[in-house]
Amino acid sequence: MNVSEIIDIARDQTYTTSEQVSDSQALKYLNIVYRDVANNIIEANQDYFWQSSTRTFLSNTIEYGLPVDADKIIAVYAKYENNKEYVKCELDSFSTIDEDIETMDNKESPHNPIALIADTSVFVVPTPHKDVSDGLKLLYIEAPGALTLADTEEDIEIPTQYQDVLWMGMKQYIFASRGMFDAKNNSFQEYANMINKIKSYVKPRTYSSIEAKEINLDYLK
Repeated sequence: MNVSEIIDIARDQTYTTSEQVSDSQALKYLNIVYRDVANNIIEANQDYFWQSSTRTFLSNTIEYGLPVDADKIIAVYAKYENNKEYVKCELDSFSTIDEDIETMDNKESPHNPIALIADTSVFVVPTPHKDVSDGLKLLYIEAPGALTLADTEEDIEIPTQYQDVLWMGMKQYIFASRGMFDAKNNSFQEYANMINKIKSYVKPRTYSSIEAKEINLDYLK
Protein backbone atom coordinates (compact mmCIF):
# COMPACT_ATOMS: atom_id res chain seq x y z
CA MET A 1 0.00 0.00 0.00
CA ASN A 2 1.14 3.53 -0.70
CA VAL A 3 0.30 6.51 1.51
CA SER A 4 -2.79 7.51 -0.49
CA GLU A 5 -4.17 3.97 -0.26
CA ILE A 6 -3.61 3.85 3.51
CA ILE A 7 -5.50 7.13 3.91
CA ASP A 8 -8.34 5.86 1.70
CA ILE A 9 -8.69 2.70 3.82
CA ALA A 10 -8.68 4.76 7.03
CA ARG A 11 -11.54 6.87 5.64
CA ASP A 12 -13.47 3.77 4.54
CA GLN A 13 -13.04 2.18 7.96
CA THR A 14 -14.32 5.32 9.71
CA TYR A 15 -17.16 6.06 7.26
CA THR A 16 -15.68 9.42 6.33
CA THR A 17 -14.86 11.23 3.10
CA SER A 18 -12.09 13.56 1.95
CA GLU A 19 -14.45 16.46 2.70
CA GLN A 20 -14.76 15.32 6.32
CA VAL A 21 -11.10 14.34 6.77
CA SER A 22 -8.83 16.35 4.47
CA ASP A 23 -5.61 14.96 3.03
CA SER A 24 -3.53 17.23 5.27
CA GLN A 25 -5.43 16.17 8.39
CA ALA A 26 -5.23 12.49 7.42
CA LEU A 27 -1.48 12.80 6.75
CA LYS A 28 -1.00 14.40 10.17
CA TYR A 29 -2.74 11.44 11.82
CA LEU A 30 -0.76 8.98 9.69
CA ASN A 31 2.58 10.45 10.71
CA ILE A 32 1.62 10.40 14.40
CA VAL A 33 0.90 6.69 14.04
CA TYR A 34 4.00 6.08 11.88
CA ARG A 35 6.29 7.62 14.52
CA ASP A 36 4.62 5.58 17.24
CA VAL A 37 5.01 2.33 15.27
CA ALA A 38 8.68 3.11 14.56
CA ASN A 39 9.31 3.89 18.24
CA ASN A 40 7.73 0.60 19.27
CA ILE A 41 9.86 -1.32 16.76
CA ILE A 42 12.97 0.43 18.07
CA GLU A 43 11.94 -0.43 21.62
CA ALA A 44 11.72 -4.10 20.66
CA ASN A 45 14.79 -4.14 18.37
CA GLN A 46 16.72 -0.91 18.67
CA ASP A 47 19.02 -1.68 15.73
CA TYR A 48 16.19 -2.41 13.29
CA PHE A 49 16.44 0.72 11.13
CA TRP A 50 20.14 0.44 10.29
CA GLN A 51 21.74 2.01 7.24
CA SER A 52 25.27 2.08 5.80
CA SER A 53 27.30 4.94 4.40
CA THR A 54 30.85 5.40 3.14
CA ARG A 55 33.42 8.17 3.16
CA THR A 56 36.56 8.45 1.06
CA PHE A 57 39.69 8.52 3.17
CA LEU A 58 41.74 11.63 2.40
CA SER A 59 45.48 11.72 2.96
CA ASN A 60 46.42 13.21 6.35
CA THR A 61 42.78 13.86 7.27
CA ILE A 62 41.61 12.52 10.63
CA GLU A 63 38.05 13.96 10.88
CA TYR A 64 35.04 12.91 8.78
CA GLY A 65 31.41 13.96 8.95
CA LEU A 66 28.71 11.62 10.17
CA PRO A 67 25.49 11.16 8.15
CA VAL A 68 23.17 14.02 9.04
CA ASP A 69 20.28 11.60 9.65
CA ALA A 70 22.24 9.23 11.92
CA ASP A 71 20.57 8.78 15.31
CA LYS A 72 23.13 6.26 16.59
CA ILE A 73 26.42 4.87 15.25
CA ILE A 74 26.49 1.06 15.45
CA ALA A 75 29.90 0.31 13.97
CA VAL A 76 32.76 1.91 12.02
CA TYR A 77 35.05 0.09 9.59
CA ALA A 78 38.24 1.31 7.94
CA LYS A 79 40.65 0.21 5.25
CA TYR A 80 43.93 2.01 4.56
CA GLU A 81 44.61 0.51 1.12
CA ASN A 82 42.23 0.28 -1.83
CA ASN A 83 42.83 -3.45 -2.23
CA LYS A 84 42.54 -4.35 1.47
CA GLU A 85 39.61 -5.64 3.51
CA TYR A 86 37.81 -3.49 6.06
CA VAL A 87 38.87 -3.70 9.69
CA LYS A 88 36.37 -2.96 12.44
CA CYS A 89 37.32 0.09 14.50
CA GLU A 90 37.16 0.18 18.25
CA LEU A 91 34.50 2.77 19.15
CA ASP A 92 35.53 5.33 21.75
CA SER A 93 34.96 8.95 22.73
CA PHE A 94 37.14 11.86 23.80
CA SER A 95 35.72 11.69 27.32
CA THR A 96 37.04 8.17 27.90
CA ILE A 97 40.49 8.15 26.27
CA ASP A 98 43.54 8.58 28.50
CA GLU A 99 45.80 10.23 25.93
CA ASP A 100 45.49 13.18 23.59
CA ILE A 101 44.53 12.30 20.05
CA GLU A 102 47.95 13.25 18.59
CA THR A 103 49.71 10.78 20.90
CA MET A 104 47.20 8.08 20.02
CA ASP A 105 47.63 8.82 16.33
CA ASN A 106 51.35 8.14 16.52
CA LYS A 107 50.91 4.88 18.43
CA GLU A 108 47.93 3.12 16.85
CA SER A 109 48.19 0.62 14.00
CA PRO A 110 46.01 0.42 10.87
CA HIS A 111 45.37 -3.17 11.95
CA ASN A 112 43.66 -1.92 15.13
CA PRO A 113 42.04 1.43 14.27
CA ILE A 114 40.02 3.50 16.70
CA ALA A 115 37.00 5.66 15.85
CA LEU A 116 36.22 8.54 18.19
CA ILE A 117 32.64 9.82 17.89
CA ALA A 118 32.20 13.51 18.73
CA ASP A 119 29.07 15.51 17.92
CA THR A 120 28.62 15.26 14.12
CA SER A 121 32.11 13.90 13.36
CA VAL A 122 34.12 10.72 13.58
CA PHE A 123 37.89 10.91 14.14
CA VAL A 124 39.76 7.88 12.79
CA VAL A 125 43.06 6.88 14.39
CA PRO A 126 45.58 6.33 12.91
CA THR A 127 45.17 9.05 10.31
CA PRO A 128 45.19 7.70 6.73
CA HIS A 129 48.25 8.77 4.76
CA LYS A 130 46.78 8.22 1.30
CA ASP A 131 43.46 8.69 -0.43
CA VAL A 132 41.34 5.52 -0.29
CA SER A 133 37.98 5.37 -2.05
CA ASP A 134 35.28 4.34 0.45
CA GLY A 135 38.00 3.85 3.03
CA LEU A 136 35.57 4.56 5.86
CA LYS A 137 32.30 2.68 6.26
CA LEU A 138 29.65 3.50 8.84
CA LEU A 139 26.71 1.46 10.11
CA TYR A 140 24.14 3.62 11.83
CA ILE A 141 20.55 3.88 12.98
CA GLU A 142 18.25 6.22 11.09
CA ALA A 143 14.72 6.49 12.46
CA PRO A 144 12.15 6.91 9.67
CA GLY A 145 11.24 10.44 8.65
CA ALA A 146 7.78 11.82 8.02
CA LEU A 147 5.71 10.40 5.18
CA THR A 148 4.27 12.49 2.34
CA LEU A 149 1.19 12.00 0.17
CA ALA A 150 3.42 10.99 -2.73
CA ASP A 151 5.25 8.21 -0.84
CA THR A 152 5.04 4.66 -2.15
CA GLU A 153 4.97 1.33 -0.31
CA GLU A 154 8.76 1.18 -0.59
CA ASP A 155 9.07 4.51 1.26
CA ILE A 156 7.26 3.12 4.30
CA GLU A 157 10.02 1.67 6.46
CA ILE A 158 8.06 -0.94 8.34
CA PRO A 159 7.48 -4.52 7.16
CA THR A 160 4.90 -4.75 4.37
CA GLN A 161 2.95 -7.45 6.17
CA TYR A 162 2.38 -5.09 9.11
CA GLN A 163 1.51 -1.89 7.27
CA ASP A 164 -2.19 -2.35 8.07
CA VAL A 165 -1.27 -1.06 11.51
CA LEU A 166 -1.05 2.43 10.02
CA TRP A 167 -4.69 2.75 8.98
CA MET A 168 -5.70 0.95 12.17
CA GLY A 169 -3.87 3.57 14.19
CA MET A 170 -5.41 6.42 12.20
CA LYS A 171 -8.95 5.30 13.04
CA GLN A 172 -8.70 6.36 16.68
CA TYR A 173 -7.78 9.92 15.70
CA ILE A 174 -10.48 10.21 13.08
CA PHE A 175 -13.16 8.89 15.43
CA ALA A 176 -11.95 11.22 18.20
CA SER A 177 -12.10 14.23 15.85
CA ARG A 178 -15.77 13.40 15.18
CA GLY A 179 -16.66 12.88 18.84
CA MET A 180 -17.15 9.12 18.46
CA PHE A 181 -15.30 8.15 21.61
CA ASP A 182 -16.58 4.59 22.02
CA ALA A 183 -15.41 3.82 18.50
CA LYS A 184 -12.15 5.64 19.25
CA ASN A 185 -11.52 3.47 22.33
CA ASN A 186 -12.28 0.27 20.41
CA SER A 187 -9.95 1.34 17.61
CA PHE A 188 -7.19 2.09 20.09
CA GLN A 189 -7.44 -1.44 21.50
CA GLU A 190 -7.31 -2.93 18.01
CA TYR A 191 -4.22 -0.83 17.26
CA ALA A 192 -2.54 -1.74 20.58
CA ASN A 193 -3.07 -5.44 19.87
CA MET A 194 -1.41 -5.09 16.47
CA ILE A 195 1.50 -3.16 18.00
CA ASN A 196 2.08 -5.98 20.47
CA LYS A 197 2.02 -8.48 17.61
CA ILE A 198 4.59 -6.48 15.68
CA LYS A 199 6.87 -6.20 18.71
CA SER A 200 6.65 -9.95 19.23
CA TYR A 201 7.40 -10.96 15.66
CA VAL A 202 9.34 -8.23 13.89
CA LYS A 203 13.04 -8.95 13.50
CA PRO A 204 15.85 -6.45 12.82
CA ARG A 205 17.75 -6.47 9.56
CA THR A 206 20.78 -8.21 10.98
CA TYR A 207 24.36 -7.13 10.43
CA SER A 208 25.87 -9.89 12.59
CA SER A 209 26.81 -11.83 9.45
CA ILE A 210 29.24 -9.05 8.55
CA GLU A 211 31.65 -10.36 11.16
CA ALA A 212 31.64 -13.78 9.49
CA LYS A 213 32.33 -12.27 6.06
CA GLU A 214 35.77 -10.88 7.02
CA ILE A 215 34.24 -7.40 7.23
CA ASN A 216 33.52 -7.39 3.49
CA LEU A 217 30.75 -4.79 3.31
CA ASP A 218 30.72 -4.23 -0.44
CA TYR A 219 27.27 -5.81 -0.69
CA LEU A 220 25.86 -3.07 1.57
CA LYS A 221 26.75 -0.22 -0.79
